[in-house]
Amino acid sequence: MARTNKTKLIGSHTYEVTQLGAIEGRKVFARLAQVMGGMVGALAVGGKPNPVDAFKSFAEAMTPEIMDYFCDTFTKVTQVHKDGNKVLYLKDIFDDHFADNYGEMVEWLTFCLEVNFASFLGGAGGLGALLRKGTVGSGSPSQKE
Repeated sequence: MARTNKTKLIGSHTYEVTQLGAIEGRKVFARLAQVMGGMVGALAVGGKPNPVDAFKSFAEAMTPEIMDYFCDTFTKVTQVHKDGNKVLYLKDIFDDHFADNYGEMVEWLTFCLEVNFASFLGGAGGLGALLRKGTVGSGSPSQKE
């Protein structure tokens, strides 16, 4: 099975993300499970989702080290496009690119996780819907496959 690339428009940029290989992907998955475990539980308690408890659980588990790990890992497999042209690998422009733009950074990171773990987490959009429900509100930019 080959690694695929997927693109998504977030704000005024299109992000092209290449799937991780299984060796790096399993490390990301372990950290993702650590961060999301309590959040999923809070969203499922008694059949009634509690987004406040879910966000609290997510925030407690998401350490700066884990956030750095996710961002550092996915910047290496993300290219940024503007007006249809490839700009650069995100790793080369990350600091300036997302300065004062944390909402789009979270959307990009969520997209990276969807690209890599959709088959495990219930299909494309499953993870993004869960994260938006529990952490960043509603709404989603369009996605091109």
